[in-house]
Amino acid sequence: MQYLTQPTEIRTQIAKFASAKILWLDTEIADWDTYYPRLSLIQVLAEPTNLTSDSVFILDVLNKPDLAVYFINQVIVNPQIDKVFHNASFDLKYLGGKLAPNVTCTLKLARKITRQVLQVSNLQLKTLAVELCQFSDVDKEEQGSDWGKRPLTQKQLHYAAMDTVYLAALHRRLLEISNPNTKNNTSDMVANGSKKSTKKSEKLSLTVTKVRVAFECPRLFYLNQRFGGNTLFLPTDNTTGIGHTFHQLANEFVDFLSHEPQCTDFLKPTAAQLQIEETASSLQQIFYERKFYSYLQEAIQKNSSQAQALFKVWQGLQGLIKRFAELLIINRRYCSAETVIRNTFISEERKLEYYFNLPDDTQQRVGGEFDCVVYNFEKSAFVWWNLKPINQPIHQHN
Repeated sequence: MQYLTQPTEIRTQIAKFASAKILWLDTEIADWDTYYPRLSLIQVLAEPTNLTSDSVFILDVLNKPDLAVYFINQVIVNPQIDKVFHNASFDLKYLGGKLAPNVTCTLKLARKITRQVLQVSNLQLKTLAVELCQFSDVDKEEQGSDWGKRPLTQKQLHYAAMDTVYLAALHRRLLEISNPNTKNNTSDMVANGSKKSTKKSEKLSLTVTKVRVAFECPRLFYLNQRFGGNTLFLPTDNTTGIGHTFHQLANEFVDFLSHEPQCTDFLKPTAAQLQIEETASSLQQIFYERKFYSYLQEAIQKNSSQAQALFKVWQGLQGLIKRFAELLIINRRYCSAETVIRNTFISEERKLEYYFNLPDDTQQRVGGEFDCVVYNFEKSAFVWWNLKPINQPIHQHN
């Protein structure tokens, strides 16, 4: 195994992981049974060439939130990487949550096949490693050890590394069981990526927004797809046509935050000294003076009827900026004034395109773009902001 503790070497290795086709992943959490759990280790297996821990990388990220964010940005939110976990929902609480695309959970695979068919005692990773994959000398003692102490023992490191080895073997075995007529070889998957159908579906391409609507209101989704139109039953006094402008200016505000030195100056006091209303007001004022006012004047000169709509846009932006100010103050407890903005807002590409394999051997495309993705250090989680411009709440999803 390779146990990495220095930030520079961890960042270098994460950059290499970003080009992988498939990764087998696990985490160890310090103080997991308290109100303040901390991400301690990230274990990564990229080349399962043998049944030992030689190929495993262990990234020590305890009290290094910048490195955890970098890993999430480069690996977890990357839709080109197949990410395999056992009990993925637990690990993803610390690694991006619902923002992680292209995730395989071997626990879910095992549940789908059923314990009765597998003929195993339970569906825990180490039980499956022994009873399904014929591993011996599987260590369970270190499961409850203290992952917050340093230095870690060799026994702890071996325990952490082997979890990804068990995971890769289990993944391969479950694929073989679920589809016995197909040859599933993990080394082939590493070289070629997961085998996906090449037949593209003739169905209408879906956007991320349409998928969200389908989950939140299936009836509205059906009516939309069946009869057309983007929105049904709009109130008569609703101002339409400003959604794009709001999203554009919201993105400009995030970019403005990242490049305007005065915004950093507003955050130089300690978190305890910063006040949400005061910070929000300062950010609103500087953005209005430097960006929004000139945009407003130019738009009104072209079309004076735009004034009322843009006033509503500004109202929405004020509420958004206040929420962002609150988040920046929370994160200021964990970051310096110089780093808090870039550690809060993801600067990478937010576009998403993914093809889901369907039972009829075709693929359904889902494409779109995240409105805004930020990191909350207090929750150790990414939050996807669903921005709504007209006097509506800003929904966030961990």
